[in-house]
Amino acid sequence: KDVSIPAQQGLDVPSNPQPQMPMRKLPQLGKLASDVAAINEAREKATVDFIDEAKLKKDEKYAGDLIEKSLEELPKTDELLGRRIAKMFEFEEPCGKKQNDWCVGEVVAVKSLRTQTVHVQ
Repeated sequence: KDVSIPAQQGLDVPSNPQPQMPMRKLPQLGKLASDVAAINEAREKATVDFIDEAKLKKDEKYAGDLIEKSLEELPKTDELLGRRIAKMFEFEEPCGKKQNDWCVGEVVAVKSLRTQTVHVQ
């Protein structure tokens, strides 16, 4: 049986999650050496560059998404005759659970151009 637990707090999802890395906190005497400070700055810059590059790659990957492109080029209803199409419908199972499923078939007739409905077999 599925159990839903109500949210206690509305927390925002961080855009840049910080992993909790195990680190020893040693006491520091004096000032941080200049070479250590340079290494820390380089590491922080590399992390920021890595995150920026990953975001660009993600945008490039999904910019050419096949589904997105196919949705931009939808054919007119009267051009669907003889084509195979797929549409997702929501069904209710005998137990009452709702489930989405794809229905696939060939368009054999146009029922109405006004309401954009077709007969699929």
